[in-house]
Amino acid sequence: DMEICQLSPVYCHDLKQYHHALKQRNALLKELQKGEGSPLDTLSVWDEQLCNYGRRVMEARKTFVERAGTLASETHAHMTGGGEKLSLQYLPNIKDAEIFKTTLEKNRQRDIALGSTAAGAHKDDIKFLINENDARVYGSQGQQRTAALSAKLAGIEIIKENTGTPPVLLLDDVLSELDGNRQAFLLSRIEGTQTLLTCTGMEDILKRSEAKIMKMVNGTIQ
Repeated sequence: DMEICQLSPVYCHDLKQYHHALKQRNALLKELQKGEGSPLDTLSVWDEQLCNYGRRVMEARKTFVERAGTLASETHAHMTGGGEKLSLQYLPNIKDAEIFKTTLEKNRQRDIALGSTAAGAHKDDIKFLINENDARVYGSQGQQRTAALSAKLAGIEIIKENTGTPPVLLLDDVLSELDGNRQAFLLSRIEGTQTLLTCTGMEDILKRSEAKIMKMVNGTIQ
């Protein structure tokens, strides 16, 4: 969401409207759960809002993940020397945007019992697969970090493509979990992109780079 909002004010507006409708719907569900509040038919108003904005949010996410997946896969292959294949899958909570409203209506009584909306775009997720295996379950910490970096670098490329300007990149303690080859690839890939990289120890590769190194001691930068 953060990545797409940087690229599209329209998406940012749609996402805000979706969450506003979700908040209102959940508040009404809690009232109905207690036997209070507006008539049941009032839910239809918020269902319509969720569907309208939810479909647009889902479509934008699908497009973004497909593009990011292609770029991340290429980056990951280079970073791992071709040893690992990374793919990204967009996992919409409601598989087909066209059945969004039907799903909400079908879940209505359960939602009232729970006092919250159980299905919708707010439940979407992304799956990272390394060599066809779920990285969240089977990936090592180093593999997971490399996959996350590949996705972050893909996001940078998409922003460059759409705006013509590279963003500022913030990386927190990423080098310690990467081997020498992956460290070298990462630093070469972010060359030309303003990057702030924090770490708890000084890696040799940073000493050999042209990076400006600042050390913080007792809260003071030296």
